[in-house]
Formats: sequence, structure tokens, C-alpha cells
Amino acid sequence: MSSNGESSYLNQVDASAHKARERVELARRSGDSALQARLVSQAVEWAIRAVLTSWDAPVAKADKLLSAFDDPIAGLLDPEVTTWAQQVRAVRPVLAATLLSAAGANLEAIIRLAQNNPPTGWCPARNQSRRL
Repeated sequence: MSSNGESSYLNQVDASAHKARERVELARRSGDSALQARLVSQAVEWAIRAVLTSWDAPVAKADKLLSAFDDPIAGLLDPEVTTWAQQVRAVRPVLAATLLSAAGANLEAIIRLAQNNPPTGWCPARNQSRRL
């Protein structure tokens, strides 16, 4: 990969991670629990995008992101992070404050996977090869 190509690729990973963190900050500033729940859910999706982009398998559609989270990403995380992310994905406003309080560390655990190679034997679905 050329230097410009690598730079663009790394910029996409960084941009996705930034958007994930930004969603959490917006949620923290909001007093609306329904909005908080949606923003934290979006943050998880952006964190998953960062990981998949770093693994050269970027996707944009939420259902494909969630599928990739279930396999292989969830298996690489601490079970507590996986449980938190699954609760976030349910977008339940009643849990928004609790889920938001744990968002920082859990989101960073997902984003940190972008620094690693994909699991051995993992192959992205053909329809996941589209750039964001």
C-alpha cells in the first residue's frame, strides 16, 4: 500500500473512532434519555466501524456492523464489555444513564481492537468490502 493509501486508511480508522467518542460526549450533554440511548448505540457502531476498517473490511450498514460485532469482535472482548455493548444495542432509554456511565472504558476497549490484526482465519463477507 502506498504512503498516501496508508494515510487515507489510517484517517478513516481515526475518523470512525473520533465519531464514536463524539457521540458519547453528545450523549453526556443531553438530558434526554432516549437521545442518550441512541447516541451511545451510534457510538458502538462507529467503534465497530473503526475496527473493521483497520481490518480492511469497512462496512456502513448497521445490520452488517452488528453481525461483525457478534462474530468475531465480541469474542475478542472481555465478557463485561460484550454484555454492555449488547445492552447498548437494545437502545433502551431506561438504561441510558447506566450505560452512558460505562461508555468511556467499554468503547475504548472496542476501539483498541483496531490496533490488532483480525483473528486468524477470519474472512469478511464479500459484501463488506465497500469503503465507508
